[in-house]
Amino acid sequence: MNRDNIQGSWKQFTGEVKNQWGKLIGRQLEMIDGKLVEVSGNIQHGYGITRDATEQQIKHFKERNED
Repeated sequence: MNRDNIQGSWKQFTGEVKNQWGKLIGRQLEMIDGKLVEVSGNIQHGYGITRDATEQQIKHFKERNED
């Protein structure tokens, strides 16, 4: 397991924690932020790419699908 995979796993975990915390206290923005971190971690872990590359992919996806 390389460093990018480990960082991705950590981001998945912290994203899920943020999401659950947002549900617990009823804050929608924290839940959304938690899901975004979790998705970023999934991409980073699954493809073994850097954080910067992951953020670029998410940015391009959001730009293509804005509506």
